[in-house]
Amino acid sequence: MKATLAPDIFHRSTTKSLIYLARDIFMASVLVFLTQLVDAALLQASAANIFILWTLRVILWLVYWWIQGLVMTGLWVLGHDCGHGAFSSSNWICDLTGFVIHTTLATPYYSWKFTHALHHRYHAHLDKDEHWIPPTRSTGDISGTAPTSIIGKIWEAFEDTPVYLVTLLILRQVIGFPVYLLFNVTGQPRYPRWTNHLNPWSVLFSKSQIGAVIASDLGLTVLLSAICYVASRLTWIVVVRIYIIPWFFMSHWITMIVFLQHTDPMLPRYREMAWTYARGAASTVDRDFLGWQGRFFLHHIAHCHVVHHMFPKIPWYNTPRATQAIRTVMGSHYHYCDSPTFKILWNNFRQCQSVDAEEPCPSRIEQNPRHATLECLPDRRPANGDLVGEDSVVYPVEDGVLRASRGVHHTPEGLFMTSQRYKHDPPTLSPTDTKPLQNADERDVTLWDFGIKPIFGPLWTHSMATQAAIVLLPLVIAAFVWHRKPQNLPPGPPSGILGDHHLQVPDLEPYKKFAEWAKQYGPIISFWFGRTPVIVLHSYQAATDLLDKRGEVYSSRPRSIIGQEILADNMRILGMAYGEKWRKMRKVQHSGLNEKYALNYREFQTLESTILIHELYQNPNTFSARFQRFATSVVFSISYGKRIVNMDDPMVKDSREAANAFGSTLVPGRYVVESWPFLLWVPRPLQWFRWAQERRRKLDIKLYVGLFDQVKREMDEGVAKSSMSLQMCQDESLADMSEIELAYSAAAPFTAGIGTVSSVLDVFVLAMTLHPECTRRAQEELDAVVGVSRMPTFEDEDSLPYTRALVKETLRWRPVAPTAVAHSTTADDTYRGYHIPKGATVYGNLHAICHDEAVFPDPENFMPERFIGTQDPRLVNLELPYGFGRRICPGRHVANQSLFIVISRMLWSFNFSPYIDESGKKILPNPDVFTGGGLVRRPAPFKCHILPRDSDIEKVISAEAAQSTMSLKEWE
Repeated sequence: MKATLAPDIFHRSTTKSLIYLARDIFMASVLVFLTQLVDAALLQASAANIFILWTLRVILWLVYWWIQGLVMTGLWVLGHDCGHGAFSSSNWICDLTGFVIHTTLATPYYSWKFTHALHHRYHAHLDKDEHWIPPTRSTGDISGTAPTSIIGKIWEAFEDTPVYLVTLLILRQVIGFPVYLLFNVTGQPRYPRWTNHLNPWSVLFSKSQIGAVIASDLGLTVLLSAICYVASRLTWIVVVRIYIIPWFFMSHWITMIVFLQHTDPMLPRYREMAWTYARGAASTVDRDFLGWQGRFFLHHIAHCHVVHHMFPKIPWYNTPRATQAIRTVMGSHYHYCDSPTFKILWNNFRQCQSVDAEEPCPSRIEQNPRHATLECLPDRRPANGDLVGEDSVVYPVEDGVLRASRGVHHTPEGLFMTSQRYKHDPPTLSPTDTKPLQNADERDVTLWDFGIKPIFGPLWTHSMATQAAIVLLPLVIAAFVWHRKPQNLPPGPPSGILGDHHLQVPDLEPYKKFAEWAKQYGPIISFWFGRTPVIVLHSYQAATDLLDKRGEVYSSRPRSIIGQEILADNMRILGMAYGEKWRKMRKVQHSGLNEKYALNYREFQTLESTILIHELYQNPNTFSARFQRFATSVVFSISYGKRIVNMDDPMVKDSREAANAFGSTLVPGRYVVESWPFLLWVPRPLQWFRWAQERRRKLDIKLYVGLFDQVKREMDEGVAKSSMSLQMCQDESLADMSEIELAYSAAAPFTAGIGTVSSVLDVFVLAMTLHPECTRRAQEELDAVVGVSRMPTFEDEDSLPYTRALVKETLRWRPVAPTAVAHSTTADDTYRGYHIPKGATVYGNLHAICHDEAVFPDPENFMPERFIGTQDPRLVNLELPYGFGRRICPGRHVANQSLFIVISRMLWSFNFSPYIDESGKKILPNPDVFTGGGLVRRPAPFKCHILPRDSDIEKVISAEAAQSTMSLKEWE
């Protein structure tokens, strides 16, 4: 055969191979880009029938998975040819390219390469081949007796049903390739149990190959880490759709190709004495696999498989020529089938389940394989009247008729696979019917069934299948119960392809998507994050009815795997579940932040606000940064009795990073593990979502414990200023709390206090820039009450109703925590006929609630007047922006004090106006553009003019700032 092939057929062009590789990579990339682009367009499209859009999306993704699976299979075939040395004449180019390709496709390159070489070396050898070894009487648990147990009889009754066979076929096609690599299923049955391709010391490998196998394992570890990292950035839903599902399609194509190229009633298997390399290599078949798709995407691997087994180093682009050449030499030994791919898959799966071959006696086969005679050695000669089969097995002859030995079709070439329809009473087979098949369409022999349906081969037996059914049935039932969704939930949008709404809820400003759904489905909506129902409330009435008045049910928090369990080690009260520990830590918070104790912080807030006004007078363009320094300094003084002068202080930077890290974990839908907690079953070192959070937790503990210990040292030295930390150190009732619990409790105001107050002040400047009439009215009130010789103080608050109303309207107009922190139900509940199940996550959409026209008419307009002269308790005591019920922010009294003293003094000191560009045009800021990816948002950076009202006020600002600077020395 080799002599008939032109020498150039064996030439391996590295350049040509790399072009094919680049083509496949380009196709894979374009498929991802186009599919994402079209899917995004469908998500944004508006249609009267939402079902049509989702149907189009399903079709889009099915087409993508089919084609991308073929492209990935083509890439895998290129890696496969690298393993054979057919990619390039350079071994190191082959191995490097193959290693990268197969590792990217989750295949251990060297491990597979070594066993695949043995497969080629001993193909069709029942005892030495490595792939798709069919079960025999000894390895397949084949018996000719009727089952006696009830389970066995039930098994026998259903084993031939189409539904049963289809289920087994689908299962094999989906996971056949990975279970071969992991468990040696369909591999050589004589290997020890648990043989797999990932164990470097497996019997599959020699000592010299151990290092290469370890390299393959390390490659897979890097791949898994990369997948986890990408998933942490893009969510697992994206990774599953773009990579994992196409990978299973690839696995399906690989399994299908390997099965069909090596399995057919016309293809024999051999024992030792009958096997030769040429016989084994010829025991395969070329197929018109998927027509043009197989030729284009799969590089002729199925169309030219015979020549590939004869000469595996021929590159794929030359195999069509080589196939045409060897067909003339092989003649009737060449097998080809052009039957429809899936039809032949079904037929072969039914017909080719096992061979009936006992351990043979030593034998000798003559040279001509098609006219061979066999001589048994003397110690195994058959008795008189018996006929010796060509597989060295003795078969009894009765009345001139050969008794078929349980479903095997015998030829001089070897042992042929059959179906398994023969049960207990074997029919007779005439010796004249033992002609081997020459073509796939010549299946004219009677096929029998002998009572087992192995899924993957010899490792699947009656008893194993029964055990698997017993184990899997409860799991299926449990999965069904777990998957079953509660009925009569509030209305909501249709779920995505994988059953939840992760992809429909954006990381940034999710409240806008919630409000969009509320317009369509009503003020109470529901959707799903994984298997957790999410309820979002958009009306003031619903929020207060549930979150305020039914605190015994709605006061807990959803399980927070990232923020609370991993990052905070369940130490942060903001994310803590409702219970005894929360009550204990809440009591600590309340003792230092309640309305009465908050009066102790007024002195510091007054002095620090004076410094803030002076900073704005000197550098008004950096107002946002000045607000952040003010808020940080106030919170640090409350927690630790210290003033912050410079935001570049490492202690401040670390504290801000800690607060931002925790705040980002509270964004709904950001982390897929929150919805799919089974990811915690992944071995801990591979839980990618832990890596950054656990590093951050160590830094947080070091920071908070260090700050708390410093206060204890100052207390011992008698120089500690009044603070929450000092109060905790002196409170003997807290002796049962650990140092870490106390440290986290002292740091709690920092988590929400800094971002909230500074962001509200940004909103205030935004509102005053857009509504100068409100500025003027507040200034008229301030001039009448305070005058121009001093700044406003807390003693003036009761006399400044419009200023107080303006503070409330600033909080309402653009709430800086628009989704608030989620609540969780601790029991089933019913509201307005809707069922709200136990464990549901409940959000109050603060932005929507603060714009509820039933409570706040004309909500988009900035109108402080709505809070003046009203007896409506919803307006008189507005605490809505600080949360709900028992989980309302404990620091709201301190925050309100900071907001009043700063806003009143800014109104007293400055005028606000829009920025004017070089052409003299006013540039108005957009009140609906915000930044911030965590719990708290702030207006996007904007320019405006902040100018002192007159020179007399400038003098007062400078004088009071100098005095405040001296007074603040004791806090530094």
